[in-house]
Amino acid sequence: MAGIPIECRALQTRIDDLTEQRDSLQESLRHAGPTQKPAIIQEIRALNVTIAQTTNELAQCIIAHPEQLPAPPPTRPEITKDDPVVDCRPFQARLDDLKRQLRNLQEELKHASPPQKPEIVKEIRGMGPIIAEAERALARCLQTRPVLPIVTKVIRLDFLQRKFDEFFNNRQDRPLFKLLLDNTGDNSFIDASFIDPYAYTSIGRSDQGQLDYGYYFNDINSSKISLNFDTVQPAQLTFRIDFETGGGIEMPTSSTFFHDMDFKEFFIAIKATFVADSPLG
Repeated sequence: MAGIPIECRALQTRIDDLTEQRDSLQESLRHAGPTQKPAIIQEIRALNVTIAQTTNELAQCIIAHPEQLPAPPPTRPEITKDDPVVDCRPFQARLDDLKRQLRNLQEELKHASPPQKPEIVKEIRGMGPIIAEAERALARCLQTRPVLPIVTKVIRLDFLQRKFDEFFNNRQDRPLFKLLLDNTGDNSFIDASFIDPYAYTSIGRSDQGQLDYGYYFNDINSSKISLNFDTVQPAQLTFRIDFETGGGIEMPTSSTFFHDMDFKEFFIAIKATFVADSPLG
């Protein structure tokens, strides 16, 4: 029942049982005498009505509980088309296509008319064994594909620190990145930009709206970006952005009850701690 949601499988089982009863009655009808046939025909008609009603209930159940398709089997490290090993991508593509077909049928079922629903439900039921076989084929392929070794590379912290010094800490030219905290009237925003050959180009902006107590940013520009490793164990990386504070008032307020703020020093620092991954040591 791979194509039927778990919540609906009891209805599917009931339909199977009713269908089996009907098949048995139809077989009995072939060998029944003239006096027995009317009663058997009446039972078959009653079963047809019950099967139709239960099929409609199953359709409504499938609509209410679209099946959460299982995740594909875990994949091995990615390979390229030129690698001389088994390529399982066609099996994965086949499975993905079947699951798309199943989702399309489930969506079609939502908008189908009552006479159309039994046939769509039948198609959904038929997709279950096909998807199950496609999953088994993909699993067999993944099992035959060789396990590629995990390659690790150790990068020394002092090497990273030298690169941080080169690109950030001891940079003589303008910083690679810049933050601007400014306003559009009473509403503040933060704008991030990246240097290009001629000027800074904005790469993202976050609107902050109106700050509390009537405060707003006023042309606050970052002046320096630094990254430094602390040699203590476990190692710590500090990412710091310093801002200019030598101009005018950095955070004025439109409120008559609060005072403007003139920064003496302003920076944002983020610290990250690095620890060994236990499984890898």
